[in-house]
This record gives sequence, structure tokens and C-alpha cells, in this order.
Amino acid sequence: MIITGKNSSAAQFFLIILLLLLVPLSVSAVDIYWDNSKVLVPDNGRFHKAAYGGGSTVVIWHEFIEQGPDRGIVYLSLASSKDGNEWLRNERFAGPFNYNGDEVPICSLAVRNNGSIYVSVSADENTVKIYSSGDNGKTFNEITRKTTFTMTVGPRLFIKEDGTFIMFVTKESGNNLSIFYARSDTGETWSDFSQLVSEQGLELNFLPQFVSKGGVEYVIFQSFLVQRRSTYQLYLKKSTDGGNSWSEAKRITAFDERIGGRTVESADFDNQRPDFKIDDSTIHLAWERRNISEANPQIYYAKLDLDGNPGEDPEKVSADGRTCNYPKIARYKGNIFIT
Repeated sequence: MIITGKNSSAAQFFLIILLLLLVPLSVSAVDIYWDNSKVLVPDNGRFHKAAYGGGSTVVIWHEFIEQGPDRGIVYLSLASSKDGNEWLRNERFAGPFNYNGDEVPICSLAVRNNGSIYVSVSADENTVKIYSSGDNGKTFNEITRKTTFTMTVGPRLFIKEDGTFIMFVTKESGNNLSIFYARSDTGETWSDFSQLVSEQGLELNFLPQFVSKGGVEYVIFQSFLVQRRSTYQLYLKKSTDGGNSWSEAKRITAFDERIGGRTVESADFDNQRPDFKIDDSTIHLAWERRNISEANPQIYYAKLDLDGNPGEDPEKVSADGRTCNYPKIARYKGNIFIT
């Protein structure tokens, strides 16, 4: 079954988690059957996210209500299913929250292996609210966590391999943006926020993506590398002590390319919006990459070892001439798929 909404970028999130509309790197390797599409989220649903755990697929979306020029309120709604056919809906389970300026996503979704649902929300500029449900989304408990600084990007909540939690927020300090993180065993009591990225030269950091595998925590994030022609580059950090300390940031997009018979240096490419999976001793990474001399970003794929070193040349997946954004990566029946 393919589930779609009115917003095309939002629909991507459904397709990823449910392994729908997947484009394999080897297109002849797997046949996938598609059911007829069904509408799950109403037309005014925005910024959909999906997650899976404990046999449940969970989808969350935003509902914005404009109340004046560049301001309004936003509600969060949710649907969950055990089989992809029957869906339990809990509309406006959180909110309203005030917003000013552009409509942007304010929440993050995670589901534990026992099916418990957790939602982190940027309730205001220095408050994170955690909502948890143990009954498949019928009811939620609320936990509030205040920060001592102003957040500029909504929280990103992840569940570690051992079932505990890690949450990332982005703090603005002068002209800098820095990623901070907090940890929790239960999702109720949280550690203080600690700075993840403090290396000199990495002052503008965004969009941490997290994977926990084999007792090691991995974060890949994008940073604005200030130089002759400033660009976004991707970096890897890892922790072997549960997130208490982290390795030095390693740049993983430091490779040149041959284009049109000439070499284009790695510093002349923007690299953004990473997504990655880990199996055995390989990091499978998909991301958005753009030659800054050209207009359209493309989707790339690379295999890295667990220290972030490339095992083979990265591959451009999408075709030139089109704008390709927001890659997502999944593994299905032994194959790697990318949307």
C-alpha cells in the first residue's frame, strides 16, 4: 500500500519508513508490488514524519493555522498502525504552539522496540516538551525540559541501540550555530545539554543524523566550511562510551570529482541532508551534493568504514538536469534502496 498526502515532500517520509516507492541501486535485483494508494493525512497536514518499532508504524504531522501576517499556531496529530491497513488516529494530541515567521517543523518522532511512542517538541525558544505513549498513541504523557539557551532548530530525538535516548538541539551564539545533546534512560529525566561540536573552524553546524550500532554511537552532521568559496561539508563523530565523549570531527566529503574533463575540488561542492545506515562494518551514506558552479543538487551514495573512510568511489545516483533533495536510505531483502 502506498500512502500519500497533498504535500509531496511530506509524502516521502511515509514511503521511506514503509519501504514504499523505493528505487534500488540495482534496479533489476528486487521486484516490489504496489497496492493502490490511500490518503492518510488531510490536505492541511504538513511536515510529515514516520517511524517504526515494536510492530507499529507511526506517522506524525503538523497543522498550521494562520492568525496574522507571519504568525499563528500549530497542532500536532498522529496516526499508528500494526498492519498498514487499519489506522488509529489521535488528532491534535499536542498544541497549540505559537509560531512566528515561516512554517517550519517543530517536532521529532521516535518509537522504541516495545512500540512506545516518543515525540519531542520545540514548544518555545527555550523549552522542549517530550510526549510519550504506551498505548499505540491513544493517550500521551507530557514531560517538560527547559534549556538555558535559545534553540534555533527544533529538537531531533533518537533511540539508541540499548533502548535509551539521545536528543540534539541547535544553539545560536552570536554568528555561530552549535549542536548540543542530552541523554536519558527513560525519556523522563534528562542530562544537562553538552556541546557536541567544538572544533575550531566548525562554527556553523546543522542537522545531526544519528545511528547506534554495536555499542558505538555515530553522528553525521553538516557544517559550513568557511574558506575561499565557503560550502557545506559533512562530518562524522563517534562515541564508544554511550555518548559521554566523542571523537574529533572527521570530514567525510573530502573527495574531488572529474567533471567535463576537469577536476573539481571537494571544497567546491555543497553537501547537505545526510541519511545513513550501518550494517556489519559498513556505513551506507546517502546525501545531497551540489557543484556550486551549477544550480541543481544531486543525490550521492557512498560506502564508508566505521571510521568514515571511503571504501570505494562515491556514486552519483540521480541524473543530471533535475533538482534532487532529501535523500533517504533503507535496506530491504539484502539490498540498499534510496529515494
